[in-house]
Amino acid sequence: MHNKKERNRKLLQFAVFAWAVLIAVLAWAPRMNSLADPTDPHGLNHGPLAHMAAYSLLAIMLSEVFRHRFNNRHTLISLLISGLYGTVIEFGQYLLPWRSFDPHDILMNFAAAATGALFYHFILTRLRPALS
Repeated sequence: MHNKKERNRKLLQFAVFAWAVLIAVLAWAPRMNSLADPTDPHGLNHGPLAHMAAYSLLAIMLSEVFRHRFNNRHTLISLLISGLYGTVIEFGQYLLPWRSFDPHDILMNFAAAATGALFYHFILTRLRPALS
């Protein structure tokens, strides 16, 4: 049983790392055309939905990683790490001529991270005991 838990923990840590790398690749890549509208100047890797998907899922995954390590503080820690990672990504965009820095995106990243972390916290505190 211990080996299975350890393997699952390592797999989740790898998934978090892979997701963070994917966020960086998409955030620093040139804008990609939308599948629905190829003339859309914002594309797939831009806009509120992209931020929400990226950073809320990152916060959810980090919450699960940190759940046993930090007890009740895992929600706050995952929110802060996800939001700060989004800030680093945004400053990286400043250095790229095909991307742009937008302070509003930093706020969106933190809002998305808070949404994910609080969603995870709600699921953990409300639904998990009921399902057990």
